[in-house]
Amino acid sequence: MKQTTTLLRRFLWICAFMCCSLCMLHCGAPERCKGRVGEQTLDPNGSPCLVDCECNNQLYEGHCQDNVCVGTQRETCNTKGTKRPCLLTQAGANGCTKGTQVCAPSYLSSSVWGDCQPIQSTPSESTQTLCFDGLDNDCDGKVDLGDADCKDFCNPGETRACFRFAAAQKGVGACKAGLQTCGEDRRWPQNCPGEQGPTQETCDGKDNDCDGSVDEHCPCPLGESRSCFSGLPSQADKGECKQGRQTCETKGWSACVGQTKPRAERCDQRDNDCDGQIDEDNPEGGEQCPIAGKKGLCGLGTLRCKEGKLLCQEHYTPTPETCNGKDDNCDGKVDENNPESQKPCQVKGQKGVCASGSTFCQAGTLRCIQQRSATREVCNGKDDDCDGETDEGMSAQPCYTGTSGCLQRSDGSYICEAPCQAGTRSCQQGIWSACTGQTLPAQQEACNGKDDNCNGKVDERFPQLGLNCFSGLYACRTEGTFVCSADGLGVVCNAKPPAPVAELCNNKDDDCDGTVDNNIKQVGTVCNNTQTGSPCKQGTYICKGGTLICNAVPQQEICNGKDDDCDGQVDDIPPQQCPYTGPAYTQDIGSCKAGFQLCQQGKMTACTGEVRPASGELCGNNIDDDCNGTIDDLCKWHYTLPMSASNSSYSTASVITTDQHDNVYVAGEYQGSFTIQNKTYTSKSTNQRELFILSLDPSGRIRWVTTVSTNPVRQIGAATISVSVNVTSGQVTVNGLVFGNTTLQLANSTLTVTGGSTAFSLVFDSQTGKDISAKTIASNNIPYNADATDTTLHSYFTRSFTTTYTLGPTTYTSKGQSDLMLLKRTNLGQIVWGFHVGSPVHDTNYAVALDPTEKEVFFALNASGKVSLSNTHTIDLGLHNNNPNTPVKGTLLVRAETTTGNILGITTLKALDASSGFNPGYYRSLHITKGNLYVVGSLRGKVQSGSQIFSAPSTRAFIWKESK
Repeated sequence: MKQTTTLLRRFLWICAFMCCSLCMLHCGAPERCKGRVGEQTLDPNGSPCLVDCECNNQLYEGHCQDNVCVGTQRETCNTKGTKRPCLLTQAGANGCTKGTQVCAPSYLSSSVWGDCQPIQSTPSESTQTLCFDGLDNDCDGKVDLGDADCKDFCNPGETRACFRFAAAQKGVGACKAGLQTCGEDRRWPQNCPGEQGPTQETCDGKDNDCDGSVDEHCPCPLGESRSCFSGLPSQADKGECKQGRQTCETKGWSACVGQTKPRAERCDQRDNDCDGQIDEDNPEGGEQCPIAGKKGLCGLGTLRCKEGKLLCQEHYTPTPETCNGKDDNCDGKVDENNPESQKPCQVKGQKGVCASGSTFCQAGTLRCIQQRSATREVCNGKDDDCDGETDEGMSAQPCYTGTSGCLQRSDGSYICEAPCQAGTRSCQQGIWSACTGQTLPAQQEACNGKDDNCNGKVDERFPQLGLNCFSGLYACRTEGTFVCSADGLGVVCNAKPPAPVAELCNNKDDDCDGTVDNNIKQVGTVCNNTQTGSPCKQGTYICKGGTLICNAVPQQEICNGKDDDCDGQVDDIPPQQCPYTGPAYTQDIGSCKAGFQLCQQGKMTACTGEVRPASGELCGNNIDDDCNGTIDDLCKWHYTLPMSASNSSYSTASVITTDQHDNVYVAGEYQGSFTIQNKTYTSKSTNQRELFILSLDPSGRIRWVTTVSTNPVRQIGAATISVSVNVTSGQVTVNGLVFGNTTLQLANSTLTVTGGSTAFSLVFDSQTGKDISAKTIASNNIPYNADATDTTLHSYFTRSFTTTYTLGPTTYTSKGQSDLMLLKRTNLGQIVWGFHVGSPVHDTNYAVALDPTEKEVFFALNASGKVSLSNTHTIDLGLHNNNPNTPVKGTLLVRAETTTGNILGITTLKALDASSGFNPGYYRSLHITKGNLYVVGSLRGKVQSGSQIFSAPSTRAFIWKESK
């Protein structure tokens, strides 16, 4: 707000300057304020100015300094006219730096403190009013009782030492001070109780005249000496006092030499007046002094002698604020919050309710402020018009308590719509009597030809009244008009339709049911056909064209024990399909079908032959038992590529995918030869691997197989191969990399490539495996990483480490040659969760795959011996029987929850000897669909999963289907 105000002011001045300069018009700056205080309420700080009133406004006290406003916000106050001290921004003409403020002065529109104004200084603060107003009226830097001008005034109960004789005589010889107590009139008394002044010397060994000499001028033996003391005998050798010696001379006793005389008591922890007391009667004290950090009366104390030091001691305890023009609670404010107010009081000279007032603190005095003014007299037992009479003129007034039907005129009378009428009422003991004689409208308009609710309309709730209406159905329908019902609650149709009669075959709707010639008794009964040449000898009566005739025409055969179609055979109808009771989406899918019914003895039999979905798939029968459109889809199976027995034979499956019918497509590498469906496939080199692609049905049976070779022989990157199926076009696509100059040879096509590495794309028919096309593609279409990414761009991956790995506050230590971390991260690289997998020997990850629901993620990894996962699961693969020092190797399929990383299950493929094992095929060797988990790779020797044992004499491509 402050910056906005400053910018607005500057903008106005710039606009004014530009207007004058550019347009040469007679214009000027915005009109300046007048007087000491402006009418604005905005914060002026930092705004440009020429005069103080531009900075000094209704809510801010300020001044114009170097053409820029400087100010502070005004504080709120409570009692109009109250004054308080304040500090001036600059000393006044008389040099005073303190001033006064007034609460809500006339030039301000709200209850805030006015401007700090210089005090009208006086020569001295010598009056009781000035000595207790909290102000430095004479500008000498001393306030009230702290000023010497106020020495004759005091706080009631305060005490001080007094001595009305010469100050030099106080505490000398027989002279001593008295003690005064301040009276309730805030003045010191004229007398001085306990005071002892000087008297004539009496030659009694005392200093009666308090001049410091004892028995001076008294006769004595010449040359005689004696001890002497000018004070009281009781003071000799007491406190600071010491006796001296005097000698009788020609003129009498000499002065007392060497004595220490009593003196006025001082605040120094000594007995200065030699009375046996130290610092008694508050020596040097009694004067007022300021107390730092205190306000109001609490800010003034009295000097008190304590332990030899003068201290400013509080003598006023804060009390609740009262209306007296003083700062009773010492908060720096006088009569704040309107003390002792809001109490009921009687206003003098007023009558009735006008005499009721409330106390209000004004200028230190409680005043009774009138709370109510005279109003029109009403019936309430009070004198509202303050004329000394109560409820006068309140008899027989017109009244009406309804909400409609009557309207009140300005003179209090009513004009009403018949039958409603006003009544009368009278004021009795401040309460109106009931309204008598009035007629109120009915709650609801009745249908009776009258204006029941007094709105000038008759039966308006019934808009149908008098309109045409009909009663009865179809042929019985009769016209009438709507009239009021007998109970007056609605309308009824006065039409009287004829009563329905039994239906006849006459082309009329006799029974008024909307259909002509139906429900006739004779229709359907047996009749004899007398018509010659008709194959039917017997018929039934039908109504045709308004005439009852014997119908002997052949009809459609139904199951009723009759020859309806007149063919000489009774109920000769084929089996009838009955409603299917299984899920609608499974009918006629797989083995599921509806049942049928037969007509026997004029009745249909129960439904037989229905087949509904089985609870599970029966594997190996080539039937879709659960009717989901896929044969043997939930069956577990495994397939091993049948390689030749040569030691150099080798094959591995790298990638796998499925189509919508759960047919399986696998791509991998082989070296050597294999035979499938009586055909042998042989690689061109014994030391260079070539590509194979095969397809299996949902039961794991071979559908087709094809191979891709290179000439000259070049390596195809197994880690780069991917396979995908286009369901719409019925095609399978295999992408990968080949290294070096070569020609890819397919069954029906070739592709020649040059360069260090070339990305290729091969397309096959998904039903036959016949190659359709071969081409090169951009290398960025080849997937290289093992990450699996969900639809929210979270990725699931692994990291290996050999020593330690830190994740958040936890540091993991490797248990063997290298361990794994299974991790989930956001697209910004932030880790969501991770868990540690460790075993005594090298741990390797090969594949990651997401469940289609993205609720679960699967990791395939190799480990050995005792494997620890997430510190919550331990899998002990054990040690080899023939080599107890060698941990058993195995492959773990870890299933985890995607949101938390919690492990849901672990499946193991455990090697049964040191030379055996299963290796998942690189990054894309896991595939999940329809509740099935597919794993591909290479199998060597014997491995075990649960009760299943898989074996291969050499390293062979292995495809494993498992229920997830």
